[in-house]
Amino acid sequence: LLASDGTILSSPNDGLVSKNIFVEIKKNSFLGSEVLVQQIEKILQSSESGYLNGAWPTDIYNPTTLKRQLLTYTPIKVDGKTWYLGLTIPVDTLLKQETPIYFAGLLFLVILFFG
Repeated sequence: LLASDGTILSSPNDGLVSKNIFVEIKKNSFLGSEVLVQQIEKILQSSESGYLNGAWPTDIYNPTTLKRQLLTYTPIKVDGKTWYLGLTIPVDTLLKQETPIYFAGLLFLVILFFG
């Protein structure tokens, strides 16, 4: 959960709460961190839901290993303030979950056309 100024309001990593996401990314920079900062700035200036697909560290304090992730986000208005709720999931986890559905659909099509 992120405030519109970049303050982290809630995080699975308790050490990040009340810190500024931009400051933390800059202190622990990684390949592509400047691009991620630009994308987060755009999100915080928007009032629309959306997603980012990219590679960034799963642990900001250990930015040596990047992992491809999907971030979905949506703005939430509370007492005149806009917060942004985000959820990240590693893309490989997503693909593992989707693969059985994909193959079931493919099998159905094969049976339909050749069956």
